[in-house]
Amino acid sequence: LSPVRWEPRWTTYLTVLETTGQLSSRKPAVGPCVLAHYYRYLRILDPAQSRLVTRYAKQAIAVNDHPDDAWLSIGIMQDKANRPQKALAAIQQALAINPRNAEANRWAAVLYSERGDLLNEYRMIRAAFEAALEDEFYITHLDHVLIEKLGDAHQAAALFEAALLLNPDNFKALDRLAYCYGLVGAYEQAAHTYAHTVRLQPERVSSYLGLGFALGRSGRKPEALKAYQRAMQIAPLDPEPHARLGNFYHGENKYPEAIEAYEASFALGNDDLVDLGALCALYHVVSEFEKAAGCFEQVLRRDPRNTLAQRLLPEVRRNLPSPRGAR
Repeated sequence: LSPVRWEPRWTTYLTVLETTGQLSSRKPAVGPCVLAHYYRYLRILDPAQSRLVTRYAKQAIAVNDHPDDAWLSIGIMQDKANRPQKALAAIQQALAINPRNAEANRWAAVLYSERGDLLNEYRMIRAAFEAALEDEFYITHLDHVLIEKLGDAHQAAALFEAALLLNPDNFKALDRLAYCYGLVGAYEQAAHTYAHTVRLQPERVSSYLGLGFALGRSGRKPEALKAYQRAMQIAPLDPEPHARLGNFYHGENKYPEAIEAYEASFALGNDDLVDLGALCALYHVVSEFEKAAGCFEQVLRRDPRNTLAQRLLPEVRRNLPSPRGAR
């Protein structure tokens, strides 16, 4: 890693180290649970600090100083020492004291995920989310479980809507809610929600891409086109806005415009095989058979079982001009 990336972290580490020393020597001393938290951070760059984390956490438990957080610190140290069974046992102690400790619930979810226990992973990450509805931090893991693992966009949408009741400008909840609306076909709601994210963060490319998709599916094609064009203005060297624009034009049967957008996307480094297959098919549609043949051959080199290329390449080759002199 370059010094540029590490310098801020080492600076923070040294600041925390200095603060921890001051807190440790203060009279009267601060609570041991706070010290356990500080040493947990120091342990990130200095594993030897694990011993002090556990020492102060045990002191905190003995004097009833936020014992749930103290047990969590012990559990994290056990996990870092590659003792997942003991880690989970410690975190369960934390949750027995305070079932609404959001971070303890999240760590339990992580440990259950490592075991492949999806039911308990979901149960714990949902508990973490519901214990801290206004905190964006827990949304990513919950979203991953519900969308990627369980495929339940309806339930995810209901939970993100609950978070937005407390904070209507919760950007992460808005972003994932808009995505969920798109998954269930509620495109007008998706467009409305993405428009809210654009107002909150007007330079965020992915929000314009989501907005363009939702507007297009809602039949608001001119507005969709403007959203894609705005994304390209913000990030002219990002291949994804060009690819999305190509997909939009493809759906509108504007083949030359779609080809131009896809080609720009690949010139900028796009390596998505689906997009490449779409470009190959477009070459075929406009009778650019030599380009189509080379394109489909490239697809098959990357994916020999690609059904689109297998189906269309023979037809494309039949349309190629015969070599000079062939009979």
